[in-house]
Amino acid sequence: DLIIIRGRNLYPQDIELTAERSHPALRAGGSAAFGVDVDQEEKLVVVQELEFRQKPDVDEVVRAIRRAIAQDHEVEAYAIVLIKPGKIPKTSSGKIQRRACKADFLANNLAVVGSSIPSFLGLESDSLKDYELNNHTELDRITPRDEVEQKIVLIWQELSGIERVSVNDNFFELGGDSLLMTQARDRLQLAFNCDISTVELFEHPTIRDLADYLSQHKTEKATFTQAQERAQRQEAALAEEARLIKRRRGMYE
Repeated sequence: DLIIIRGRNLYPQDIELTAERSHPALRAGGSAAFGVDVDQEEKLVVVQELEFRQKPDVDEVVRAIRRAIAQDHEVEAYAIVLIKPGKIPKTSSGKIQRRACKADFLANNLAVVGSSIPSFLGLESDSLKDYELNNHTELDRITPRDEVEQKIVLIWQELSGIERVSVNDNFFELGGDSLLMTQARDRLQLAFNCDISTVELFEHPTIRDLADYLSQHKTEKATFTQAQERAQRQEAALAEEARLIKRRRGMYE
């Protein structure tokens, strides 16, 4: 059951524990982590049961799982599947059957509630350049609304090798991995003259989410810089006033 990603050995039980603890809507003991081959490279898949009577925001839960796994294990969850409670394959003694879960995943036999899965995991294509996201129509391909989104689109296009990129596309579903993430971080820092970490990329995987975050980050940084400049000017003015007062006192002594 060992998962090997870019030469690193990952134990599925460790990833599963991280995943199920990442959000209160997730069921303890209801997670399966395993690897699948994509373009002759092993990728991480996490299948996770929801807790009974929970109807959470799927995108929120997926982001929480991605963020927790990135922080604890420094690896991206390539595909995440949320399923109904009590539907994950287990032995009679209650142990997770990871191989059976992997087989159900590849055969599309899981009781899916929500997911974040690249379409090419379904073996529809052997090339990331032929990527088309499931349920993606031309109407979904929203064009960039400003210069920030346009810059990110260009970076994503270059790194993924995909000509058509929507602002709602997920970096990891475009084939992004830890190596491309590092390259993306460096490109973004250069393009926007700001500090951004790989963890922040995990937390904002779509172009629109990242653009909103960067815009807010730049605004906060500008506000902080302006406050610093005002403080420096005030400090300089007070110092000059103190110098003049001292000079006047010297003249009368």
